[in-house]
Amino acid sequence: MKENPFKYGVVVDEPFFINREKELAGISLDLVSGSNLIITSPRRYGKTSLMAKILLNLEKEGYPVIYIDLFRTASLRQFIDTYCSELLKQQPGLKKALSNFQQWIRGIRPAVSVDPSGSPVFTFSYDPAVSLYESLTDVLNLPLKIPKNKRWIIVMDEFQDIEKFNGKDTEKWFRSVIQFHKDISYVFMGSKTHLLSQMFSSRDRAFYGFGKMIRIDKIPREEMVRYIIDRMETTGISCSLELAAKIVALSDNIPYFVQFLASEAWKEAYLSNGTLGPEQIDNAIEHLLDNQQDHFHQVIDTLTAYQKKVLQALSKEQQLIYSIDFMKTYDLGAVSSTQRAIDKLIQSGIIEKEQEHISFSNPFFLKFLQKRVFK
Repeated sequence: MKENPFKYGVVVDEPFFINREKELAGISLDLVSGSNLIITSPRRYGKTSLMAKILLNLEKEGYPVIYIDLFRTASLRQFIDTYCSELLKQQPGLKKALSNFQQWIRGIRPAVSVDPSGSPVFTFSYDPAVSLYESLTDVLNLPLKIPKNKRWIIVMDEFQDIEKFNGKDTEKWFRSVIQFHKDISYVFMGSKTHLLSQMFSSRDRAFYGFGKMIRIDKIPREEMVRYIIDRMETTGISCSLELAAKIVALSDNIPYFVQFLASEAWKEAYLSNGTLGPEQIDNAIEHLLDNQQDHFHQVIDTLTAYQKKVLQALSKEQQLIYSIDFMKTYDLGAVSSTQRAIDKLIQSGIIEKEQEHISFSNPFFLKFLQKRVFK
């Protein structure tokens, strides 16, 4: 039995990583040159895999790196715990590292144990007499006290979620501390592009003008098409240019969904004696919709009646959505009501909006609406 040549839903590296040589080289050069970066893209465009590859390469060159995902961090205290753990791992000699930590950090006492694999596991106790923000200041400054031959590269993913740590006060505190860091390159990433852009481009926000904005776009279609053909061929399945282009088009050229559909199409071909044709791709789409229908219905059920009405209109047309013709065609009433509904759909991650153009975050959800809900 052969292994599926496509991967999705995880951080990927070779041979599943799709060529982004320009971004790899440009971002790496910015970081070693001392730039702070704000990297945005809609979800599932592959920016986490891209950054993981960059950090791996930089780590091999001797740069100390730290990656923290704020989406998985529920509180400021959990952020401090995670950050401290990553910093302690960067110090040679565990006993010395713990000793230094107690000298440098106010209000936090570390303890260490060993997991079954032999790796250290750090836990932290807090002195209630010391402000959490005083401890945070010391923690953020800690990389400056750890001797390194090269600058630190510190990445905070889904950085817009910092607002859940006591709102904009924590955002201001972070900026007040790290703005003085000369030997650290920071990367702030996020998939809620409108929120992250506001944080760094609005004059009334603490991080206004803090770094260079970089948007990760879709991979060129011709590269995606060639990738599908090449990966299919590694398992002996022939994929024509037209069929690969169809997979890319159905997936709206979003890397995650290209891998997802290509994976299902490969499975259909494998079960059809190695034959890949339009029928196998159509079957793959139907299986995807079947498998995700419960999730899709849950998403729809969270919406109000009017939001569902707007969603139905958007499933049929995504251009000139505030025009008089659009409102009349889909009987939507006041533009202000439609704007509020669209804002809700954006906040829910159902759609992305760039200027007046709307796109669905999940092209298979759009296909589900068109084929099974709003037929």
